[in-house]
Amino acid sequence: MRVLAATGVEYRARLSYGGLVQLLGSVTAGQPSVVLGSALTAVPADLTPEGPERALRLARAAYLTEALHTLLLVCFFGGRPELWAPFDAAVARHPAVPELLTTARSTLADPARASPAALGRLDGAVAGLAHECDPLRIVRVATAGAYLDRLGGCTEALRRVVAGGRRGEHIAPAIDALLLLGNHAWLSGQWPELRQSVREGLELCEQYHYPLLAWPGTYLLACAAAVRGDHAAVRDLTDRMERWAGPRRAETVRVYGAHARALSALGRRDFEEAYELLLRDDVGSWFAARWAGRQPYLTSFLSEVNVPVRSTGGDHSVVCLWDFGDARDARSATP
Repeated sequence: MRVLAATGVEYRARLSYGGLVQLLGSVTAGQPSVVLGSALTAVPADLTPEGPERALRLARAAYLTEALHTLLLVCFFGGRPELWAPFDAAVARHPAVPELLTTARSTLADPARASPAALGRLDGAVAGLAHECDPLRIVRVATAGAYLDRLGGCTEALRRVVAGGRRGEHIAPAIDALLLLGNHAWLSGQWPELRQSVREGLELCEQYHYPLLAWPGTYLLACAAAVRGDHAAVRDLTDRMERWAGPRRAETVRVYGAHARALSALGRRDFEEAYELLLRDDVGSWFAARWAGRQPYLTSFLSEVNVPVRSTGGDHSVVCLWDFGDARDARSATP
């Protein structure tokens, strides 16, 4: 009981990452209810909301919150719309749903259509990071804002998490922080910073056995290789992503790979291949949820991608502005 009642960062990180993420990495059926069911059956029967001791009730609520945050990752990495219904049902049974959890559900599942209220909550959470000490909350707020161009407001807090990880205080949140900083570096064109942050994060993934957390970093390295014209590296990295994600139905990881390959194709002036990759049924739907109807300055991945084109006449640049909702509608209307 003393362990379950603990609320420190180390306990919560082990619950959210050390146990459940390892289970997530091995699930091949793609059913989030499996993960939640495993988490809930591990809670002793006397930890009920009606229990006589307030400490036990709080412990169970904290346990459920961590399980739901991890279930959110299952749904995100699964990348399929039908995975969100079990998540919503599980959230409905939570005695007191944290605001950050509901905000992240909106901004990760369908950020292109996030409500003004959700964006307001997200902005408030980002503003609160200036004095935040909880590493898990910092990375969760930054993750919630990653598809809505809010990472710039999270960088200082993320660097504090990285510094703590280097002292050995909280490894898993430090991995997330490093890869989120790499994501910000990618979107802001800071290639050396991207490689430095991502490689440090991937080294920690390897050292501490967090395979799932590594794939966003592998994706970022593939994108960086694509814009540098290193097409062999893109193929190698994306092949690894596909081999891991395919059997596990981790569609988001497969989309990452398709996006990096599309950037590589644009760099080789193979526009047909890029078009086919980005308009694949799984890829187009994923990007449409994060792009359709947005303005260019409210971007996710492909708002404004400058791709260097290597040719004998010199280096050129291709700017890709694409509304995936419109593109999918146009393709479906083609006989």
